[in-house]
Amino acid sequence: MKRRLFTLLAALATMLGVGLAAVPTASAVTAAPMGPHWQKQAATRYIYAHVSSSVDLNRYPVITNMNTWNSYLAVNSVPLRFSNVGSCTGKSPCFEIMMSWKAQGISGDTGLITSGGYLVDISTVNLYYNNDVNPYDWRVHLGMHELGHALGLAHNTIPNSVMNVDWNQSPIGTTPKAEESLALINTYR
Repeated sequence: MKRRLFTLLAALATMLGVGLAAVPTASAVTAAPMGPHWQKQAATRYIYAHVSSSVDLNRYPVITNMNTWNSYLAVNSVPLRFSNVGSCTGKSPCFEIMMSWKAQGISGDTGLITSGGYLVDISTVNLYYNNDVNPYDWRVHLGMHELGHALGLAHNTIPNSVMNVDWNQSPIGTTPKAEESLALINTYR
């Protein structure tokens, strides 16, 4: 029943031009690798993010990135959600998304805080940019990639996936692949 409902939602999303990673069958794909991840819990875990004033939301669509991940998590019944907040005061886990200038290229890093092999908090998500004109898809990829780390996903070599670190892939991954969805399902459901 759940798969039939998802198939209908995926068909509707395709017609509307919104990508959703299908819940893959076990024989169809292999789950992407996970890194340190949140401890499994029955209730939805909210991961709070404060977007620093240093972030140019016209250049780096981090709010859209959070909403995209939230859609994938909801469709796949993964009990994790990002929530944009004005301040981290009294919120946990909570991290700040910041932008910094870089002499060349585009990159990012996510400060994961672990204990006993599990994520317990995130210090910051840094997006590094320069004055070069970076294609919009690269900027979308960067935000999706760093937020993927906040969910516990590790780097992979899946072509065109958000956790692939090969900037020479074409097209660059801007939405999670089925393997990444399966990794989150296997870890958190």
